Amino acid sequence: MKIFTTKTVQEIVSKHCTETKKIKDFTFHYLYVVSNIYMRPYTDKRYMENDYVPLNMNLLEDLISKREAKNVIDNLIKLNLIETDGKVIRGIKSKGYRLVNRFDDVWFLTPITDLKLAEKLHGKNDIHNCEVNKRGGGYKVVNFWFNELELDYPKAKKYIDNHFRKDYIESLKYINTHQTEKETVEFKKHFSTVSVYESNLSNITMFKDNEKFICVDTKSNRLHCNLTNISTPLRQFLTLCGNKLWNVDIANSQPTFLGLLMRRRNTVDQQEVERYLEVCKSGQFYEYISELGGLDLDLTDYKTRKKFKQSIFSGVLFDRNRKDLSKWEKTFQSVFPSIFKEVREIKRKDYNAMAIMLQKEESSFIFSTVKRIDTVLKHKAPLLTIHDSIVSNEENIYMVQQIMEECFADYYNYIPNLKAVSL
Repeated sequence: MKIFTTKTVQEIVSKHCTETKKIKDFTFHYLYVVSNIYMRPYTDKRYMENDYVPLNMNLLEDLISKREAKNVIDNLIKLNLIETDGKVIRGIKSKGYRLVNRFDDVWFLTPITDLKLAEKLHGKNDIHNCEVNKRGGGYKVVNFWFNELELDYPKAKKYIDNHFRKDYIESLKYINTHQTEKETVEFKKHFSTVSVYESNLSNITMFKDNEKFICVDTKSNRLHCNLTNISTPLRQFLTLCGNKLWNVDIANSQPTFLGLLMRRRNTVDQQEVERYLEVCKSGQFYEYISELGGLDLDLTDYKTRKKFKQSIFSGVLFDRNRKDLSKWEKTFQSVFPSIFKEVREIKRKDYNAMAIMLQKEESSFIFSTVKRIDTVLKHKAPLLTIHDSIVSNEENIYMVQQIMEECFADYYNYIPNLKAVSL
């Protein structure tokens, strides 16, 4: 079992633990908490690198002790290694924590030499694996093949250095000399540049050191693992059972699942829903909305498309209901008024409800489909998932696509635009 740390963090924590002279050495417990906060944005895409992230206090109390867990957190704050937002919203939000100086030093993986702590953490990983397997069906199939996933680290590292390292070094220098300007646009831009490099390097390092993780979000039923979290350009260096990865992608996936959900809502105009689903099926949903909004965007460009998709989803589907509608909300409302009204009604009490509902629908379909594919192909085809897509090798990918089409027809009486592509 390994954790991420830096020489500076190790020195500060080691000095503190030596000076406090407790009977038990809690050095690696401190380092584990810091590593947990450092890695959270890379293992949970709900968080960005500078976000405050919650800590699982029940887990920490189990790993350390009920009394010492709080002391460890408080002391890390006093040592100026982490800071807290101090905000607690009962039933909604616990306190968040983040690193004070995230980029002051180089992060690297180091083994946990506290055998008792390492044993407990191994046990927790085993529990996550068991929880995935307990779900059975497609989850168990994916968990089985996940062990066969490998990364060509030298090639991935070379790619990162060629594409990100120069900007990373320049931005790191800027950050270290402009610490008083943390809230400025320029500082945040450089912070983002450094974060991209750090994130990519951390994710491939976890593969190199065989630090794999797999778990299920109990709210959305989505499966998260090293594959789902590694950035898209780096997936070309992954292999499954020694073969390159291919996947079947659902064009306009989230808009499609929204339309399929709306089919079951008797308060929505069903003719409007069918018209909406036809737009999704064309694979031109975002182009359609962009054109209606009067924008001349090159949506074939990956970064432009990604940014535009985020603006649509955050503005229409996943953000809080606002009295003053954004441009994209008005555009969406003008062509799909009853869907727009229903989405706002779903988000009225909890703005996260729509996102969770969509992710549950997507997960239910994807993992039941994985199970059928595994059965039809007699358990011989390697199968993984990246949320709304199913991954296999080139030999099996077109059979995977065919069975996905059959599943869509059976479950929804609708076949979206599916495409098999090499990652």
